Amino acid sequence: MKAIILSVSALVLAACVSSPSGSVSKLRGTANVEGYNVSWGALQKSIAKVPNGKTPLIFTFKSLTPTYSKGVTEADWERRAAQTGMAVSDVKTFLGESAYKGPDGELRVCTIHAIQRGLCGKKLGLSIQKRVDFAKRTLALSDRCEWVGFDTGYHSQTAYRFGAVDETLHVAAVCN
Repeated sequence: MKAIILSVSALVLAACVSSPSGSVSKLRGTANVEGYNVSWGALQKSIAKVPNGKTPLIFTFKSLTPTYSKGVTEADWERRAAQTGMAVSDVKTFLGESAYKGPDGELRVCTIHAIQRGLCGKKLGLSIQKRVDFAKRTLALSDRCEWVGFDTGYHSQTAYRFGAVDETLHVAAVCN
């Protein structure tokens, strides 16, 4: 049940990622930087308060070199599909490629808490400065958003509300 609640929470957070105007085109991007996948997306202004004219962005980081064996087999996917009445492909989409097998043998979603505990691969252990560097380099690849600086207070307040102070980075950028 806890895994389902966490899955729904992750989907709700994902649904909050949109351009500030709510347009169909999403503001988001991704890049691989020094062994990490760095993804970013715009948050609705109702979630994060930023100065007028700026767009709140959230950056997430995932190690590309997992050290934890997730141990998920095709039989695990099939069992979960049978339990839920869904097709295997739908279960894989719902749980994502980073699903892992919990201590009870059940498949789980790699939530922020699971990532913090190292259940989904290598623990991040990225300092704020390293995350800022990676985020700045990733955003430089975008033709829609421009880096305008890092506000430690804004990041801390927003990251605390999401419960992912050490795994995310929150930045106000200028986007079009």
